[in-house]
Amino acid sequence: ALGAGMATGATSILVPEVPYDFQKDIVDRMLSSKALGKHHFIVMVAEGIGDVSDLAKDIEKATGVETRATVLGHVQRGGRPSARDRILASQMGYYAAHLLMEGKTERVVAINNNALEDFDIDDALAMKKPFDDERYDILMNTAYF
Repeated sequence: ALGAGMATGATSILVPEVPYDFQKDIVDRMLSSKALGKHHFIVMVAEGIGDVSDLAKDIEKATGVETRATVLGHVQRGGRPSARDRILASQMGYYAAHLLMEGKTERVVAINNNALEDFDIDDALAMKKPFDDERYDILMNTAYF
């Protein structure tokens, strides 16, 4: 949600890691932007926040702005693969095939510190990706909304 919010110039980004205030973080931001002439808004909502249809209705009621909830599937969220995506997929597939030829199974291939690496599948599943507080602060505290 953070990356997609940055890429789309979202007015607000809601993530489970950061509590939000409906009035301050959504309504006030939209109304401030509207006063500057903006007519279209994106509120990016990560999984785990709640029912986006209800949220859309609440936003429309509070702002008077026609609101639609759109739930994107994985293909829509990822977009078309870039040349870098295709190269990386080939490299990771090649690496995984060599692991199998070495008799190594139950591995996960990943990029770690800009290098291909493999992890035990149980260890990989137990890993937690830390929330990027700095990126969130940049996105929510800039005036481009």
